[in-house]
Amino acid sequence: MNLRHNLFFCFAAIALLISGCASFSGPHGFGQWVLLIWKVTPAQKEDAQKRANQYFAQVAKQQKPKPWTRYVAVQTLDPNPKQLAKYEISRETARKKAEADAKPLGSEWVDPPQLHCIMVFDVITHEAVGTNCYVVGTIPKVGDVNTYESYPAEFVASSAEFVASSGQNQPPEAHRPPARRQKERTSAPARTG
Repeated sequence: MNLRHNLFFCFAAIALLISGCASFSGPHGFGQWVLLIWKVTPAQKEDAQKRANQYFAQVAKQQKPKPWTRYVAVQTLDPNPKQLAKYEISRETARKKAEADAKPLGSEWVDPPQLHCIMVFDVITHEAVGTNCYVVGTIPKVGDVNTYESYPAEFVASSAEFVASSGQNQPPEAHRPPARRQKERTSAPARTG
């Protein structure tokens, strides 16, 4: 019995080590997608809260599936001119470092117009988990789980989804993954007549 516990703890420690190291990827170790972390502006925070509230309302109405993680990530307003100036400085520093190492600048350092900001929200409290905006060069796909600092968050709302129809003309079934839709269809009683 003691050997079984020891093996379990060894495998658990190895799994934690591997998953912990995976979260430190990216140009600065902030996560896979994150280039920089900035303090969010009031306008970005307000916009992100609206998007998160819309998502949480759709989940409550069963128009969207519940997230797989405790945290969700939503796109907010793109960087403002002051934030873009900070990005240019960081990008130039990275370019000089890459040049000194005789390497090209990494492809993650995109042109400023391609930058986007993401905020993370707690599914339980429906509040932002901090005052940070995570700057990315590529918007994740809805449903992707990425680490933002120490928060594994499922990406649930992009600006395109927020601006587009919220799906009120479609039945809730249209927003569920195909496996769930199929299960519901097969388990529903047959209608007669």
